[in-house]
Amino acid sequence: MSSSTSKEDWDARRKYFVRSLNCKTFCSPFGPWVIVPDGSFMGYFDWVPMRLRVGSWSVFPPLCLASAAWYLFINIPMTQVPLEQKSNPGYHYPEAYSIMWYYNIFGFVWMCFVLKRVCASSIFVVITFTVLSWTTMTLRHGCSALAPFLFPQNNKFHSAILQFHEISRFLVLVSATITFTVWNFVLAPLIYYKFLDSTEKKKRFLKWNSSFELCQIHAFNLPIAILNTVVSVDRSLLFSYHDLWFSLMWMTGYGIFYITILDRFGVHLYPIFSPRSHIAAISTCLTFGLIVAIRSCWNFALASDFLR
Repeated sequence: MSSSTSKEDWDARRKYFVRSLNCKTFCSPFGPWVIVPDGSFMGYFDWVPMRLRVGSWSVFPPLCLASAAWYLFINIPMTQVPLEQKSNPGYHYPEAYSIMWYYNIFGFVWMCFVLKRVCASSIFVVITFTVLSWTTMTLRHGCSALAPFLFPQNNKFHSAILQFHEISRFLVLVSATITFTVWNFVLAPLIYYKFLDSTEKKKRFLKWNSSFELCQIHAFNLPIAILNTVVSVDRSLLFSYHDLWFSLMWMTGYGIFYITILDRFGVHLYPIFSPRSHIAAISTCLTFGLIVAIRSCWNFALASDFLR
């Protein structure tokens, strides 16, 4: 009975929200910035303090993102070496029918299965950083399996797939590392101890966080990423400035999307990045610093005998 009531409540709130959407209101420069009541998407983010959902912004978070965007713009890396021949050293993927090639096929199928389960309740979960990271990693597994059979010299689409495969290598690894680290050691404890004010809420959160889907995308994501980006290729292959630049660009783009779109709809997935708090600027800087540090640490590990 409670499950049926919950589903009916969800459907009612969803229909009300869809009816309340107004393109004119969203695009109007004179309307309110936050277009949902109390800055909480259908009431699902009421657990986030009101001061982080509505009100004026701190000047520092958008300034950090703007500075990052400007830095990336003026430091666009030179074009990579053209990847036009299969013998070009710019291509890095497992040999066909090798153990790691079979792993990437299995990994792709498994990750698609997990992604289907994650998106079963709503396709909109793909807007989260975690699911975007998982989706990118899923695509790269598929590209790793396809790569030995592509002919980029004759087909531009094949070339585009291999280009994506190359530039997403560090992006997949760093996004999985950030998801694993930040969720398990920062966000989850913060939500549990700071934002949940009752034993019942804490129990529900623990049950949700220990579910099959959440364990896959928050815990097993890192070893899966390592298998695809490190073990499947030459382990002496270091991450370049190109890799770092693309990852920083992706992170900056998501940050801009978060404060310009999700914030307006009251989707506060990561309260520590709310533009209404000075802490968001610190969180943003720490995230960018973490990306640089992750690249340095992995390059140190790859250059040593530790992973060989």
